[in-house]
Amino acid sequence: MLASSNAVNATTDLSALRGGDIIAFGGTGFVSDAIEWLTRSKLSHVAMVVDPRLNVDGRPQTQLQIVESTILNGRNGAQINPLEARLAMCGPGERVWALRLSDAIRGFLNWDRLWAFAMVRVNRDRYNVLELGAYIARMIPAVQDLPVWYQPNSREEVCSELVAELLAAGGLPGLRPYQTPPQGIAELKLYGDCRQLMGKPAAIRKFNSQ
Repeated sequence: MLASSNAVNATTDLSALRGGDIIAFGGTGFVSDAIEWLTRSKLSHVAMVVDPRLNVDGRPQTQLQIVESTILNGRNGAQINPLEARLAMCGPGERVWALRLSDAIRGFLNWDRLWAFAMVRVNRDRYNVLELGAYIARMIPAVQDLPVWYQPNSREEVCSELVAELLAAGGLPGLRPYQTPPQGIAELKLYGDCRQLMGKPAAIRKFNSQ
């Protein structure tokens, strides 16, 4: 359980979440505002819940973790962080949703390949401010296909690019990770439902529609 003054309800129950579910954040600040404006979205960041049965740093998990590519506490790139701690960092005006995968998608994905791909990336892939700028530029339709911005072999995936790569590693076809913003992850037709965990209630545009 997580108690927070920024929660939709006084207490947010995370027990219904399962490995592979997507956590979508609507942040504040310059970078978040730019991502949300360019993609006409309330979303600026996404992460994936780690299968609770997996070891993290060689030890069994004692709480839900998420795998994400972000800049946090002096680290940048693909990393695993406790979900409750990440939610506790959310400030006024920020929102968080849980996008829970449907049973059909759970049965379709190759989870062994997905998690193997994740663990190879964690604490190895990095990105810098220039790549973060390129990530934002790739959201502009007029320039997103220019080679200077589109780097499909990069090991510097940012945010939604990592989540899209995880889904692709699990066998989901048709993805272009380096042109998939957080809004694009939410629009994929993968989900059984959406639960808002924190922030002022709001719907995600075109959720689960493609």
